[in-house]
Amino acid sequence: MPEFTLGNSFHYGSQKQTISDLDSETIETLLTKMTLDRLWQFAHEEQIQDDLIGWKKMLVKINEVLHDAVEKQSREKSVKMWLGKLQNLACNVDYLLDEFQTDAFQRKLLLDDDAVDKFDSMAMSKVKDVNARFQDIALQIDLLGLKESSVGKS
Repeated sequence: MPEFTLGNSFHYGSQKQTISDLDSETIETLLTKMTLDRLWQFAHEEQIQDDLIGWKKMLVKINEVLHDAVEKQSREKSVKMWLGKLQNLACNVDYLLDEFQTDAFQRKLLLDDDAVDKFDSMAMSKVKDVNARFQDIALQIDLLGLKESSVGKS
């Protein structure tokens, strides 16, 4: 069973273990969440819509090479580590999107933007962290030799 570490990666007891929880469906779920009107209104209010657009582009790029990565992970430790980082990032993005949706819903219910704390520096640091992690993962696609696949494309 994978173990989360502070380094945002996974440690495995055996090199034969593979990461199978991450698939195109996970990526598609995140992409779908990012299309919700409530989320985009919130992103506009907090001036993070460019960040969300960037995340969507990265997820599409990652989804194109995901099948190749899953196939290579049993042979290449670096690809397995990349998938572990990606899986951890996907979980963090999912959680962060849920936070944004909750904040947006609270604002709508209260009908008073002042009643809900404005986007704080902690939330913005999470957005910046996700941006940096997406950049790191995207840069590694070419370094790992991951190729686009017709499998998993929508």
